[in-house]
Amino acid sequence: MTSIAYVEQTLKAMLVDRANVVARETGCVKREREFTGATFVQTLVFSWQQQPEATLEQMASMAQTADVSVSDTAVHHRFTPECAQFLRQMLEELSAVVIEAAVEVPIALLKRFRAVVREDSSVITLPEELAAVWPGCGNQVQEAAASLKLHVAWE
Repeated sequence: MTSIAYVEQTLKAMLVDRANVVARETGCVKREREFTGATFVQTLVFSWQQQPEATLEQMASMAQTADVSVSDTAVHHRFTPECAQFLRQMLEELSAVVIEAAVEVPIALLKRFRAVVREDSSVITLPEELAAVWPGCGNQVQEAAASLKLHVAWE
């Protein structure tokens, strides 16, 4: 299987099947009306991917692409502590997915080493309302009441 096919299958499993299960487990979705766990997380991810400062109206518009007809008020009412727990669990599970290259890199220099590790770390500032769920870690550039620090290592 190519790595692209694997990524596609993994994202589909997480953002469709697993999202519906996690939404129910966390209480984010108690009964399905317009949004399912899958359509809600996809609406948020794709809205924020397209526009990091997306408005509620833009999110409601993005929901239309998943055949979900909701108002900006309906999107606003979804932002609850259960929603924060749902998004946190989805982020944790998505972050735990390991994607490996389909073939080894045939670079002679790299083959001289037992391992080549590439690491990256980023801090994502979150709205202050999420401070109880994701307290800020503070950094030298900007101190935030709520933030998320991501650290990724590739071998």
